Amino acid sequence: MVAFSGGPDSLALAAALAGLASARALELVLGHIDHGADPGSAARAARAAELARELALPFRLERIDVPAGRARRESPEAAARRLRYAALDGLRRRLGATRILTAHQRDDQVETVLLQIARGVPLEALGGIAERRGPILRPLLAVSRVELLAWLGEHGLVPLADPTNLDLRRPRNRLRLLVLPELRRREHGIDDDLLALGERSRALRARLDRHFEHRGRTPIEGSESPRSAPEIDCGWISALPPALRLPALRWMLAEVLGVAPMPSGPSMNAFLARLEHGKPARLRLPGEIRELAVDGGRVAWASPASRIPAFSYTFSIPGEVELPELGLRLRVGRSRVEPWMFRGDPRRAGFVAAPGRATVRNRRPGDRLHPIGAPGTRKLKEILIDRRVAEESRDRIPLLELAGRLAWVPGVTLDRRFAIADEAECWLAELEPLPVSENGSARASERMAH
Repeated sequence: MVAFSGGPDSLALAAALAGLASARALELVLGHIDHGADPGSAARAARAAELARELALPFRLERIDVPAGRARRESPEAAARRLRYAALDGLRRRLGATRILTAHQRDDQVETVLLQIARGVPLEALGGIAERRGPILRPLLAVSRVELLAWLGEHGLVPLADPTNLDLRRPRNRLRLLVLPELRRREHGIDDDLLALGERSRALRARLDRHFEHRGRTPIEGSESPRSAPEIDCGWISALPPALRLPALRWMLAEVLGVAPMPSGPSMNAFLARLEHGKPARLRLPGEIRELAVDGGRVAWASPASRIPAFSYTFSIPGEVELPELGLRLRVGRSRVEPWMFRGDPRRAGFVAAPGRATVRNRRPGDRLHPIGAPGTRKLKEILIDRRVAEESRDRIPLLELAGRLAWVPGVTLDRRFAIADEAECWLAELEPLPVSENGSARASERMAH
């Protein structure tokens, strides 16, 4: 699937791939995300569909609401990017596509490295746009904007124009239209210098990752896999030179614990400061129903201190429901069966069921289910104790109930009666953080949840 805006870059990528598709046995789909950022976005989506027809390629349109999905203290640009990639990946899964190709090119890479410098990004994180990340590939990073425009002209292709690219309120547009032209006039070779800096940063990041991998992959004796284990040892981070502690914490959160997105820089620095002095501390994870607690060099999953009342919400599937007590949203829809579903994931699950009504609630006395791998049904309380879920966390787990039976306990188990076997398609349940009001103040429910 090509992330297709209809602009010069994505049009060139789609047209070039269209010529290669039959020879390479590729099935191509163009995915367009309408941000609704201005009154002309719907017209551009229609024009993008026309360009797809000219290329004889299938076209899929997704719409997102950036203001509604924007998180607290998140910039509109960052929110749009996050929601755009989430929409693209959701479309990819529904289509069964194996890759998402974006048309980021050489000039985009130059701009990104310069933006990162301006924002004070650490040296090891100045690598710019990654050539590949998960299912995302960016094959045009070595090609300049001028070369792409020339190629379009040679092939008689006219891209659509997006007026939001001229909006100087956006940092990237200011840099692209005002700062970089002046830098290029004054500093010959500035593009090559910035790209070389990005390459050196990526090499440094890879070297650090190898170093952290060697020191930080050892779980505490007796624990399970890192993501589901209650404890891991992070004493090695305090032993590092001060300049390496924040990169090491980022690595541990991402690679060992699977945390995304990252907590804020100040919160991680405060966490590290307490870790360095051997003091108990907690780190809030964005959108998580748990926190990380540190004590004596060990990091453990913990529950926020506050408790919440009983809740229960019934909704139709496919559909979604908000859980204000937890600051989360649960969405259930159709999906292709994917390998990760057989390994488990704390925030999403694939299962089989009939369409109809579903209930999401916290635990009740007498709850039972038949965990995958168990010989029979068990009390939920016993399962949570066996999995070493802290008592104060147990009322905060949103339980999915189908046909009057517990089906999914996020981060713990799935009832075997709803487990996937050899199906090609299934239902996908996903938990995600609730958005926050535009004025930047957290919802009362999110304050309660955290």
